Amino acid sequence: MRESEAFWPEWISTIRKINLVSPVATLLESVGPFKILAVQMLYISQPFLSSATKRKFDAMADLLGQEDELRDFVSRLKG
Repeated sequence: MRESEAFWPEWISTIRKINLVSPVATLLESVGPFKILAVQMLYISQPFLSSATKRKFDAMADLLGQEDELRDFVSRLKG
């Protein structure tokens, strides 16, 4: 299991709970080169975060940085 995958159920539940499945899926599928910027912003913010939040941000950065992992996440989100 990928490290970030441990957080997927929580993230998917939250996204579904606030009814943002379609917009989030579309955004994740189309961010392209902006993913690099998003990943860098996640890493830059880490000194200001608690260790639990830092782990989630690391996982999110990993997710955005791996195209196949991102596709799997979006697929589960939609499914």
